[in-house]
Amino acid sequence: MTKVWVTVFWLVMVLVGVYGNEKNHNGDEHDRLCQVLSAAVRVLQSNGVSETLREALRITVFGNRSGGNLDALKETLPGNYDVPNGSNRGIVCGQPPDGLSRTGENPRWPGHSAPHDLVCLCTTGRNGYPFNNVRSVTGSATKLCGQPKQALGGGNGGWDTKSRQEGIQQGTEEIKATWASVTKKCLEPDINGKGLSEALANFLEKLDKKEDPRVEHKDRYQLGVDDADPYPCSGYTKICVMYYNNTAKNYPMPWWLGLENALKTEEKKEEQNKKQDEEERNKNKKNPEKARPKDNSQYPHTHRTATLKSTPPTTEETEQTNHENLSSPIATIEEASSTLITPPYSWLISAVFFI
Repeated sequence: MTKVWVTVFWLVMVLVGVYGNEKNHNGDEHDRLCQVLSAAVRVLQSNGVSETLREALRITVFGNRSGGNLDALKETLPGNYDVPNGSNRGIVCGQPPDGLSRTGENPRWPGHSAPHDLVCLCTTGRNGYPFNNVRSVTGSATKLCGQPKQALGGGNGGWDTKSRQEGIQQGTEEIKATWASVTKKCLEPDINGKGLSEALANFLEKLDKKEDPRVEHKDRYQLGVDDADPYPCSGYTKICVMYYNNTAKNYPMPWWLGLENALKTEEKKEEQNKKQDEEERNKNKKNPEKARPKDNSQYPHTHRTATLKSTPPTTEETEQTNHENLSSPIATIEEASSTLITPPYSWLISAVFFI
């Protein structure tokens, strides 16, 4: 009898796990990718960022090294989805780029930018998948990337690899709905979110390496649900992004690889700066007469570290700091000046004799 109950328990747990995953399709994947994008926007808008990191951030947000207008990007879906093959989901979400650079009007590709990857991850597929006709024991999903069916275009259409009517771009309305309901929100800087380094590490943990002897590219990393066959992320029960991270090929690498390398470079610089500061402090301890005060503006790396690894201070923290600074203004004045505020005793004695 005990074995029967144990079997039933584990069966229920499995069904609950499947049920939870199906009900919010690609929910966790969306959250992690969205956190990276929001953190990248916040850091890109801050000061004290090196040019190397800034370039990686522009690629993450805009898909190019020169950047662009953030407000315009939020409001308008880029036109690259209208160029030849630009609306073929299997190509722009599942195959490596065929261009040699990030310039021109080539169709988007997996890893072009974080906003594009959100489109691949969160746009409904053929026949409204995963909301309609989901082939699973739990039925249709109720959300995709945290959004209900109506927020993502509704209907029974969807975006996949086929054109339904000549001259009409397939999936255009669904892509626009995803951009407005999902991508636009993630382009807002989240001041209460994770630091950029933490958010990126959290995102990379979700990538699943997919090896297939039928596929030429060996370094494939998948984000989202798919069977990972030679034609992945096509929108036909395959809503995902397939990244190709192979430096042997002459095509652009995914945005997250450049961002990861730039952050590692920044961390190395911070370690070197900390080491130099420590050595300088030790020298000053040995030779205090040679020590001179330093201008903190010459060392912006401290601010840069805080920007990458943490979020800005809250209003409450700022008010508390200001209160502490104003708690003893008289003592501050005395420390900054050699003049005593309290009258000397000799003045009191003179006053007594005068009376």
